[in-house]
Amino acid sequence: LIPPPLREIPILIDSSADRRTLPLIAGFADIWHSAEPIDEFRRRDDLLKSYAEAAQRDDSSIERAVLWRGPSEADLYRKEGAT
Repeated sequence: LIPPPLREIPILIDSSADRRTLPLIAGFADIWHSAEPIDEFRRRDDLLKSYAEAAQRDDSSIERAVLWRGPSEADLYRKEGAT
């Protein structure tokens, strides 16, 4: 890029595809964005953790970002580690 970036550009992937995209997120993404209900987010987060382990990557290096629909939902997602 010209001019070069001043910092590393994070890779954000928005997806909820269990078998195709979550492994890519586990291997390469800096940020996973999800718009799932909280129960589905928890299930997919567990899958992401197992995919990250298979990719020999620390899952805590992947930021979880979510679309929430109000303060009560925000608190639930925050407790699960989402930003």
